[in-house]
Amino acid sequence: MLATIRSSRLPLIAAAATAVVALLLTLTGCSSSADKYAGTYKGSSGDTTLLLSSDGTAAYTQSHPGTQRSDDVATTTWEEKDGVITVKENDVLDYDIKAKVDPQSTSLLFQSEDSGWNDEIYTKLATS
Repeated sequence: MLATIRSSRLPLIAAAATAVVALLLTLTGCSSSADKYAGTYKGSSGDTTLLLSSDGTAAYTQSHPGTQRSDDVATTTWEEKDGVITVKENDVLDYDIKAKVDPQSTSLLFQSEDSGWNDEIYTKLATS
């Protein structure tokens, strides 16, 4: 009788194990692009920094060296979709900036349709 009970539970255990593996693979797939591009990036102008966090938050800083003006700092969100990273508009930038991703590169060319933005290359300094 004990053998019958154990053998009747095997399909349930196998189904549960399959569900757990599928869930783990799904979660790994969801976080991989955010984890891959998360990090600190320095702008080519030398005065801007972009921090992309794996939780989808971002911080944009624009420094003003040689002036009395304080740094412009804003927090916002970002996402990667269909091979494009979008940093959402914020208190410093009144528009979204976007970069096509190249898995072989540590740099991102951010562009915007807004005339107030100059295309800028951001190079990854560190992973966050």
